[in-house]
Amino acid sequence: MQVFLYPYNVQGGNTTNGEPVTLYQNGALLGTAPVSNGIATFTITAPPVGTDAYTASYAGDTSFAASTAAAGYVSVQQPRPPWESQPMP
Repeated sequence: MQVFLYPYNVQGGNTTNGEPVTLYQNGALLGTAPVSNGIATFTITAPPVGTDAYTASYAGDTSFAASTAAAGYVSVQQPRPPWESQPMP
């Protein structure tokens, strides 16, 4: 999952590179990742089955205001067993 942070580089050399972005799943803290070229990347190795709300939050600094994104929803379905997803001969 990637979170994009704009603007990450503005006039005067100010940048959000290296700044932390925090990711939440249904309000629970998932982790924090640094911004690199406007993108904070999170790896979720085993997302739960169902629909979950993800939000990202940036605390801000002296050059950029704090911000929390509106929730983005991700739906994960239970994988089918291999014998159900192949046609019968």
